[in-house]
Amino acid sequence: LLLGPLRQHEAEVLVWERLRACGATVAASPSDPTVIDVIASLVERSEGNPFYLDELVTDLVDRGGLDSTAPADLELPDTLHSLILGRLYRLDEEQQADLKVASVIGRSFRTGWLTACLDGREEHEVVADLEVTSAAQLTVLDVREPLSYRFSHTITHEVTYQSLPFDLKRSLHTRLARHVESVFDDAERPLGLLAFHYDLSEDEEKRREYLWLAGRAAQHDFAHDAAIDYYTRLLPLVEGERRLDTYLGLGEVRTFTGDYTDAEENLRAALTLALQLGLLKGAATSQRLLGELLERTGDHAGAKEWLEGCVATCRGIGDTTELVLTLLALGGNALWHLGEYDEARKLLGEALELAQAANDGRSTARAMHGLGNIALYRGETDAARVLYEQSLGIRRSIGDELGVANSLNNLGIIAANGGDAVRAEDLFRQSLATRRRLGDVAGVAVVINNLGYMAAERGEHDQARRLFHQSLDLRRQLGNRLGMAVSLNNLGDVARRESDLAQAMDLYRQSLKLAHEIGNRREAASALIGLAAVTHDPQRAARLATYAESLMGYLGAALDQDVRELLAEVVNRVEAALGGEGLVALRKAAEELTFEQMAREGYEG
Repeated sequence: LLLGPLRQHEAEVLVWERLRACGATVAASPSDPTVIDVIASLVERSEGNPFYLDELVTDLVDRGGLDSTAPADLELPDTLHSLILGRLYRLDEEQQADLKVASVIGRSFRTGWLTACLDGREEHEVVADLEVTSAAQLTVLDVREPLSYRFSHTITHEVTYQSLPFDLKRSLHTRLARHVESVFDDAERPLGLLAFHYDLSEDEEKRREYLWLAGRAAQHDFAHDAAIDYYTRLLPLVEGERRLDTYLGLGEVRTFTGDYTDAEENLRAALTLALQLGLLKGAATSQRLLGELLERTGDHAGAKEWLEGCVATCRGIGDTTELVLTLLALGGNALWHLGEYDEARKLLGEALELAQAANDGRSTARAMHGLGNIALYRGETDAARVLYEQSLGIRRSIGDELGVANSLNNLGIIAANGGDAVRAEDLFRQSLATRRRLGDVAGVAVVINNLGYMAAERGEHDQARRLFHQSLDLRRQLGNRLGMAVSLNNLGDVARRESDLAQAMDLYRQSLKLAHEIGNRREAASALIGLAAVTHDPQRAARLATYAESLMGYLGAALDQDVRELLAEVVNRVEAALGGEGLVALRKAAEELTFEQMAREGYEG
């Protein structure tokens, strides 16, 4: 909450209230012209800053200046900084030392930690000093267990800390960090706090150690900004394998948050360094993460190339752990989106077998989830449900929150396709809450789109359009072309249902163009069916519908129920107009065309 300067009368009221609270004798003479002039001088010097004004009153009361000095003779500090320093320097040497050392700990500080950083002091002596500084309104009691005080204001803390020489700050940060490290067991150490103090210390080895540990912990906890901060501070301090790992950490976090440009830069730097160092395992991880990054943008073919290269590297060096992760990414994402379902299923089956042998629950659940996706796209709904539920059970048992969110979303899709709207909506909202908490922007866009679908099915077109646009905006920010194609198709469906055929046609064409660019035949088929539905020319509608049929036949995939029903409507309409033989001829002609020819006729015709 930002507070602006007080107005003149507000500042004067504050001074009077503070004078009464301090017991100043001038408070008994509100009409005395001299007192009025003193108050005006205080307000003018503070420029309406309430904290500065409060500190001026406290300072002058402590020095007896308000009761003995005429306005013209008032000695007012030129700045808030000098005012606080003046109050600090009126303490005795030990009390000053206490506060200066305490400022290194932070605005709030434990008396035990403070005592450990002071030479030759007992804790009860330090506490006695803090009672004095609290009476001077420089500190206040914070909590009693463990006994802690805090500086009365952030500015007081900052000014006190800035008064320390640089070398002394480094020495005190070192002493404090070593003390904190000594009082906690390894598993309980406050990594962020230790990283902060060692980063400002003289101990370069510990500085590197705790910046790395804090970065890994923050990444694990989905504290993305903190992880990026730790890794960024660590990067110029390390060489060799630790520098490689830091690049990989930065690339992985930035990929998750959608900062794809910087992520790619980090991951390419990691790959270059790994090859220079001859670290093939690091090179494989770099290849996998680059593939996963491209997959997130919708470049399935590019992702496939990187991931296949990684599989070859992993098999060559016998790295089973990295191989499993790569098979999951290749089969569960790239090949699945490219419609290469048989090969995807084969690779996921291998990943599942390896993960189960290694007792790797997270990867086992991912493999099951990927196999569930393939089953769902092939119309094997019951098999997909079983796989999703098995995956969900494992993910819950190991605390894989992001995995749980993925499973809930896909079970929501099955519920929606089965007509159980209430369950579907509940599953989607559970998934959305977790994804938002974890900062999974791409996942948030997916679930918002699914909630838009639910609104559209209820006939709430305005709500559906709003949700689809939210999803589309997020996907555009991320550069996720597949997601954009999905949202555009859904927006086209809303426009078609509202009989805005021109708008629907434009949206379907945009979707088809994106799907064609990334080689996603399944989403292209959905767009072609939409275009066929809004096309008045039965000949063109029939061609577009047969193209969609041909693409889905090529994939061996099943359409979503609503798209399947729309296709049936289109086929019935054009068959009535052209006759059965005409439709058969068009279907045969479609088999001779390439995906590119079909797509281009759809979005250029």
